[in-house]
Amino acid sequence: FIGNGVNPSITSDSLDERLFEVAPFRLLPGFTYTVQCKSRIVDTSQPLKRFADSSDSVVVRVASSSVKAIISNGEQIVASIFSTILVDATSSYDMDYPSDSLRLLSFEWSCYRISLLHFGQSCVGFNVSSSQSSFLTQSPFSLQPNNYSINVRVFNSRTGKSDSTSVVLLVLANSAPLVQLSSQTQVLRYYSQAVISGLVVTSNLTAAQWSLENPSPMYGYDLLNLNQTPVYRQFRSGVSRFSLSLRFASLPAGMT
Repeated sequence: FIGNGVNPSITSDSLDERLFEVAPFRLLPGFTYTVQCKSRIVDTSQPLKRFADSSDSVVVRVASSSVKAIISNGEQIVASIFSTILVDATSSYDMDYPSDSLRLLSFEWSCYRISLLHFGQSCVGFNVSSSQSSFLTQSPFSLQPNNYSINVRVFNSRTGKSDSTSVVLLVLANSAPLVQLSSQTQVLRYYSQAVISGLVVTSNLTAAQWSLENPSPMYGYDLLNLNQTPVYRQFRSGVSRFSLSLRFASLPAGMT
């Protein structure tokens, strides 16, 4: 039952008649349901004999969950004043309606400066014309070189639920260096040698460094103890190749 009405479309998914079980998202948030069970003693040898029935019920109130705001660019965005800046919050979702989130959610974008001399001040040139979109786009030269905090508030106006998140944006006065790896994923055998190649494209003197993210805190691997080639180099303007070679059997098997 929903309120005082019967909803025959909601039936138990359990194969055990003694249990009432429904899949996630079948019960609507904010509604109150009454689940009723009726039982009867049946004696097939006396089909005309009347037997007493018994019933009981339980009230189920489905609470509304929250909204999750997500910016997919990571914790920091580094961009050049010459480039278009795109901040992506399309992975945000409503926990009650995950498959229909982008239709139900609204987005409010804001920006303030976080450099020491201008902390908390508004962002001059910040484009808010697309503030209701899950994407935020800033045209070249709209934001001057500085450190910014780009914030998004994601909310469902129907339920009143909301969440906020932010990302640090560093706008450079020069063109940002471009790094391109030969492969995003490599599958290696334990006794094989790992060689990763990358290209660094820059218009200014640039430093590049390889790093290793340990698969678990218990593994205290230091890239300086595993490498066969330098992990840090400086490059002048142009296109340069920067490769990393690791010693044989230097990483544990089965780890990413």
